[in-house]
Formats: sequence, structure tokens, C-alpha cells
Amino acid sequence: WVVGSLEILGNPGGFARTVGTGMKDFVKLPYEGIMHGPWAFITGVTHGSLSLVKHVTAGTVVSLTNLAGSVARNMDRLSLDDDYLSRTERDRRASKPQGLLHGLSFGLATFGISLLGGIGGLAQQPLEAVLQEQISALGVAGGIGRGVLGAFTKPIGGAADLLLHTGQGLLKGTGWQQEQKPRYKAVSTSRSEESNSRVKVSCKLLAELPIECRHVLTSVDATLVTNAGAVTAVTVILTP
Repeated sequence: WVVGSLEILGNPGGFARTVGTGMKDFVKLPYEGIMHGPWAFITGVTHGSLSLVKHVTAGTVVSLTNLAGSVARNMDRLSLDDDYLSRTERDRRASKPQGLLHGLSFGLATFGISLLGGIGGLAQQPLEAVLQEQISALGVAGGIGRGVLGAFTKPIGGAADLLLHTGQGLLKGTGWQQEQKPRYKAVSTSRSEESNSRVKVSCKLLAELPIECRHVLTSVDATLVTNAGAVTAVTVILTP
């Protein structure tokens, strides 16, 4: 199931589960309906058929969307352009298409930007290499190589993004996408209200660790609940 859920493979495991749900409704609903009469049987066949078509279609779109997203991310990394990579990842996280047309328009815009980025990189990458490496033959050759590589990978990633955003818009518009909703609302507190500061933690609790491990990456006040139901105030510390 872990291998079958990989997006680079199109998540065949998720597709199988979705189609299985549709097949279950296709068999179960008519069977339950026939116990209550002919009209209930016809209704069960109709609803079961609609469920099967819905789940097969949704599973196919989700699988293609996952595959396109994986291809797009990998093509962005293969372009060896850090600025382009960070911009596309930021746009991908921020994009939440509300319908098919919205997703299609956003995908076309992303594809157009990718084309321009691929063409512009042919000149941009060598110029950046010259500026950074003080005009060396190796630097210029590397810049040209990155530019040529980006000219191929960026449009491919843009085309995959077009499929990704269009699929997300279709799933959102049809209501086939299950949105993940947080169970609890986030509670914001001021740092000054925290009872244990990083300086206190470093001086009092981490003195016995090696010097390179005394740096506190983060510390969070928390509550520890034991198996017996006892509650204890603790501080969770993350160090190198």
C-alpha cells in the first residue's frame, strides 16, 4: 500500500480504493433495494451506477493530478534554478482553484510563465554565472548548461502544472475533493507569556550536553498525560 500510494506512480493504491468503493455501491445498493420491492431495486441500480461512474472518474482525475504534481515538482528541481524552484513551489502552495475554469486559467498562466522562464534562462543563467564566478570558462559553460537544461525541464513542468491545476479545479468544482479540515482552531499566544525561555533551557537543562548540541532549535510548553491519566506540565526541547 505504501508503494501503491506514491504520487510518482499516480497513486494506484488510492485509485483502487476509490474504484472499490464505487463497485461496492454498485453491488450493494441494488441488493438492498430488491429487498424492498421493484421500485427500490431500480433506485438502487441508478444510485449504484452513478456512484460507480463518480468514483471511477474521480479516482482517475485524482491519480492523474497526483502524477502531474509529482512530475512538475521533479522537473522544477531538475532545472537547477533555485529562484524558479522557490517561486513555483510558493505558487503551487498558494493555488486553490475554486472550479474548472479557475484551475484552467491558473494553469495556463503557470504554463506561460514556465515557457518564458525556460527561454529567458538561456540568457539569464550564463549571465549569473559570469557575475558570480568572475568570468571563468567553467562558470560560463555551467551557466549555459543550466540554461539549456531549464529550456527543456521548465516547459515540461509547466505543462504538468497545467494538468495539476485543471484537475484540482475540476475536483473542487464537482465536489469530489475531500478537503482536510483541522479538528481544532489554532490558538495564538505571545512569546512573553511562555514560562520557559530558551536561555533558561540552555543554561539549566542542557549544560551536560556537548557544546555543539546545546543550541535550542525550539522549545514548546506542553502537557504530558500518562497511561494512568496523570497530567504533568513539561517542556518539549528540540536540539541538533
